[in-house]
Formats: sequence, structure tokens, C-alpha cells
Amino acid sequence: MLVDEKLAGTLAESGLTGISFRGVFAAFEKRGHIQLPWRQICAAHTMPPLSPRSTGIEPSELCACGRSGFDTPSEVPLRLVYRASDLADIRDVNVTWEWFGDARFDGDVSDALFPYPWFLVTPKVWRIFHDAGVTGFDWMPIRVVDE
Repeated sequence: MLVDEKLAGTLAESGLTGISFRGVFAAFEKRGHIQLPWRQICAAHTMPPLSPRSTGIEPSELCACGRSGFDTPSEVPLRLVYRASDLADIRDVNVTWEWFGDARFDGDVSDALFPYPWFLVTPKVWRIFHDAGVTGFDWMPIRVVDE
């Protein structure tokens, strides 16, 4: 996820846990790398696998690791469910254990498609994005069950 430098500064100064930033660069064959005015948000914490009570998530051509290749068919409502015990070490910024989307790579990175984890954040992070006027995300609550 990329954010502009102003929002990155606000996030960095807010005392959030589990967040770090990387520079963003454009690479040119003849001109080299140029740093862009954005920062990539990185999460330091990966959640455990979702509870089997989650809905709307299907494994589709999973890779050998079993983490990559989950799909979200629109016919079934999407509900992310975690066990209460899974939230003991949660940070403000987390990513899912599962990686979503297809993988397509034929040796050319410019045409490649890679699966990715979803960000899971606390309401504190949501408020910062909301107060900054960011509207380009689907925010969805997670459900917690005792198992």
C-alpha cells in the first residue's frame, strides 16, 4: 500500500505498532532509479490463519506453501473470522497469513501478477485514514469467536 509523504508522517507520528515504511522508486533503463514522493506501508506482524468459520474465501490453485492463491467469489458474503486467542499479539497494522489473487509469472516482472496479503488494521488506523480524507478502501470489520 502506498501513501503520500504527508500521510506517512501522520502515521509515523501517531505511535502505531507494527508499521514501517519503505521508499518508492521508479526504475528506468537509462536513467536509473528515481525516488517518488510516496512511502510503502509495511506490516511487521502476520496474523495466524483465518478461522474455518470465515466465509467467502476459497483456496484456488494454492501454491506448495498453502498460503498463496485464495479467492473471494462474490456469490458468498465475505466474513473474516479469527479466534479470540489469535488476537493476543495483534498490532495496529497486520497482514493476513493468506495471500489473495492469482499468480502469473513468465520471467518478465513487468507483466507479472503476484498474490498479496490483506492489511488488517485497528480502528486507530482507520480513524487516521478517515481524518485524512482517504476513501479508496473497503473497510470491513473482522469477527471474533471463542474456539
